[in-house]
Amino acid sequence: MVLQAHPDNKANADRPRRVPIKYQHRRERDKFFELPKQIRDQHLPPYVKELIGSRDFAAKVRVTYDQKTNEVLAKIIKARIADTHLYFPDCPLDCRISVNLEMDWDGPVESLENMAKLLTNPTRQPDRLKDRLSYNHGLYQVDVTQVTQVVRISDIPYSP
Repeated sequence: MVLQAHPDNKANADRPRRVPIKYQHRRERDKFFELPKQIRDQHLPPYVKELIGSRDFAAKVRVTYDQKTNEVLAKIIKARIADTHLYFPDCPLDCRISVNLEMDWDGPVESLENMAKLLTNPTRQPDRLKDRLSYNHGLYQVDVTQVTQVVRISDIPYSP
């Protein structure tokens, strides 16, 4: 459909112009950084702090990098508001629906890395690799994303 809707497609010469479908293939890596309560209180609006309550580490920063260039593509604060768990006893997989509020992180990535080193009990989520196909058509965008997690050998429990 991307090729069929392209304005330079000669097969469309005798047809009315179509809204083009823009396609982008990105490979990204996400790193997550927990926000300690004192930092969270400085960066989150009051209504978000009220929604997440006193739960420890209910907010984190997701930094997205381009896998090839290592360029920072986005820095987003994610504040988890609620989860709904759906259990399907006859299926191999269950489902979780999470509600998050997201806002830009305006600080440098280095400050996140320094904070992570200072945590006494670091429980950093493993990095995620994303292979994403994005299609834009007019006002709509559809993303098809395959996500894999990077697990370090030291994170795998071992018992002799």
